[in-house]
Amino acid sequence: MRRQEVPTVILATGRLTLRPVEAGDVEALHEHWGHPLVRRRLFDNEPVLPDLAVRLIDDSRRDFAERGYGLWALVPDSTVAGVCGLRGTSGGEVELLYSLSPDRWGEGLVTEAATAILEYAFGTLSLSRVVAEVDEGNTASARVALRLGMTRDPASQDSPEPVHRFRLTAPAKPDHLRPVR
Repeated sequence: MRRQEVPTVILATGRLTLRPVEAGDVEALHEHWGHPLVRRRLFDNEPVLPDLAVRLIDDSRRDFAERGYGLWALVPDSTVAGVCGLRGTSGGEVELLYSLSPDRWGEGLVTEAATAILEYAFGTLSLSRVVAEVDEGNTASARVALRLGMTRDPASQDSPEPVHRFRLTAPAKPDHLRPVR
């Protein structure tokens, strides 16, 4: 079986290089996702085994090859400080995900990374909408979603799940950029 070619989509911001996660990141991501404060929000406090990191990286590589998006490693210096990316949901939507090492919290890195990824999603990929799910009580992640311009989905307020859904619709293109029919 021929291995699918994975496009290398590298994004850069003022303080970050965002590159697709790769096989060499397994150890760093296993450690990152296994941190108790990260694991609590992303994995419902379940243990994160190395096999899960391998699977998530493989899933991301497949998503990049098939859809043009996946998980990007956040690299503010020479080390991976977290991830930010997009994935398809079972309902056919595209979801924004992010996690950051607790020692880097409060620096605005997730907002910076997510802004670049949303610009790529709406500009390059021409996605029409992106959603995010935030655990109830995770006020820091909810603030990030709001800073990104996302609005809280009113339907999630009535949901029995302890999760809040946010959404962001692609900005309207100026008339001179709209296709002529």
